[in-house]
Amino acid sequence: MIKIASDCPLQEIKFLIEKYLNCSVYFEYDSNKKGNGVNTCFYLSKKNIDSVKHIVYPYIVLPHKKERLEKYFRVISEPARIRTGI
Repeated sequence: MIKIASDCPLQEIKFLIEKYLNCSVYFEYDSNKKGNGVNTCFYLSKKNIDSVKHIVYPYIVLPHKKERLEKYFRVISEPARIRTGI
């Protein structure tokens, strides 16, 4: 899941994600020490993974977020392993 934090619902971002990434988007309302916030959330799937790689990933600035996505891309691209009972 990808979460985009803000202090208000990002309606325009929601519209663009639904249009270009073909996935549903919802808002999570969050209260913390700094006040109230809203997370704009959507899931990654095989349907939208290529779009996320080319549209979203190049603009992520935080190194730990990029690393998490890189790890997810590697895991999703690996072939499924078949376990044999020996």
